[in-house]
This record gives sequence, C-alpha cells and structure tokens, in this order.
Amino acid sequence: MDRHGSYVGMTRHRDGMALHYGRDDFRDQSKLVRTLSRERVKDMASDYERRDPAQQFAERRGIGLGERIVEMARAGAEKARGIFDGLRLSLSAQQREPSATPERSRSIFADFKPPASVADPARTAQAEREHIRQLAVQRHARAVADIWKMQDKGLPILPHQRAALDKAREAMNQTSKYAAHDMERAYNRDPALASDAAGGRVRQAMRAMQLEAEIRTDPDKRADRFVEGWQQLGRHREELQRDGDFRGARKVSEQMAGMAKSLERDAQVESLLRDRKQELGIGFEKAANSPTTFPPASASRWAGATTTDLADRREDHGQFASHCARS
Repeated sequence: MDRHGSYVGMTRHRDGMALHYGRDDFRDQSKLVRTLSRERVKDMASDYERRDPAQQFAERRGIGLGERIVEMARAGAEKARGIFDGLRLSLSAQQREPSATPERSRSIFADFKPPASVADPARTAQAEREHIRQLAVQRHARAVADIWKMQDKGLPILPHQRAALDKAREAMNQTSKYAAHDMERAYNRDPALASDAAGGRVRQAMRAMQLEAEIRTDPDKRADRFVEGWQQLGRHREELQRDGDFRGARKVSEQMAGMAKSLERDAQVESLLRDRKQELGIGFEKAANSPTTFPPASASRWAGATTTDLADRREDHGQFASHCARS
C-alpha cells in the first residue's frame, strides 16, 4: 500500500468506513500512518506501451541494472589478484637452456620383421589333387545316377550316357587305379551315396570308396563281407520259403550258388572260409546246383562286390547296369 492506494480505498464510501489493522504488522498507529502515506511513483498505462516496458520503468525510477552490473564486474576485475602476481624468475625464458630429453629406450623388436608367409608346395599340391578327386567323384556319380534313372523308367541306356560313364571312369582311375571299381561297389551297397555325390556331397561317398578299397586288398575283410552277404541271402530265402514264394527262393538260391562259385576265383578267401563251408552250407549249394546254372559273378550284387577282385577286368555297360541294380 502507498498513499495513492490509501486514497482510493478510503474515498469510495458513502456513509462511513472502519479501518482495521493487526499489531503484529504495525506496532502502533504511527507506523500504520507512515505505511499508508508513503510516496511511490504511480504506474500509468503509458508505461507499458514502449518496446521494452521493464527497461523504461526502471529508467524512470533511476534504476540502471545493466550498467550497475558492468561497473561491479569491472571493479572486481581491477581488484582481483592473479596467482602469479609478484612472481619474479631469476632467468628469462630466452636465457634458459632447454632441458635434456631422455633418449627413448630401443625396443628389442625394433629390427624384427616377420618372415613372409610361403605356401607349402606339398600341401598345395595335395589340396589340388583332393579337389580334382572330388570333381571326378561328382562327375562319376552323375553318370551313374543318369543310368539309374533310365533303368527305373524301363528305358534303354543312351549312347551318350554310356560315353559319359566311360569318361567318368577314366577320370576316376586317374586319381587311383581302381577308384571307379571301388566306387561302383560302394554305390551297389548304398545307392543313396550316388545321389548325394551327384549333388556335390562327396565326403561320405569317398569314405565308402576307401572302405571298398580296403576290403578289396584285405582277404580277412573280404571274407567278412562274404559271410555277411551269404547270411543275409540265407535269411531272405527262408522268409520267401515261409511265405510260399518258391520261385523267389529259387532265385536267391541261384545267387548264393554264384557266391559259392566265386570262391574258386579268390583263393585267399576260400582258404579262410574252408573250415566254415559246412556251417555256411556252401557244399550243399554246390551239390544242389549244376555248375552250368551258376550265373556270372556280375549278375549278383554280392558276388563280385564281396569275394572277387574284378578291378583288372573292364565291365561293359550291361554288366554295370546289373551290377549296380538297386535292391
């Protein structure tokens, strides 16, 4: 409140006015009178029409806040004392000698240069041979798969398919002497290997080919293969006989007779199985079947693959079709 507010508040009544005040704010009446009578500049509407009303308002009342702050800052800067004021050095910067920089210690690897990597010729040649071998296996598998497709459809093998098989065999035998023979034995036992190898997955087919090579060169393994095939055919013949399929049982007996006759061409296996002929029934098969009725070894999927090394005899395409026929 000031005198202007007091005047307005006390002159707007018709009959009378009562003024109340608290002694906690005004100790006595004289303090109340001084408060209600104090002079202050009256605000006008024109004060707020300027561009910067706050600045105009302050200037009319003698308040220069910005200039005052600048003056205070300037005075403080003049009075401020730097932390290096009064410092006096004995020598100037030009007269000082540069401090000696300690020489950096030389690393023990300063002159070390790693030797340039040199490819091992033996490993490079081995990797190249392995790559060529894989390509040959894939090519041979594709030729075999094409022939099997024709056989599944009951169609004759085309001349270009025969030529492709011959070339694939030659490429296989360039990597190893009996590679094509061993691979076809592996396909005969597991036809799924051919489709996998034709699609580029040749690892498993190559392992099977290696196994066939070991069996071909090891009489004990050939004997084990013979016994396995003989027992499997024997069980199959018994099943056919129980089912009353005597014609099928007769065909199986002929295959077993061919296996027995193939022992004559593998003296090592025959020597190993001589004591087991009676157990396996080989003597019975030879007595019950005339030698003239024995089929050639290539007609049975077990005969050539298990007992006889046929790698030195080139099979024609008709024999290969029978040899690789899937059960």
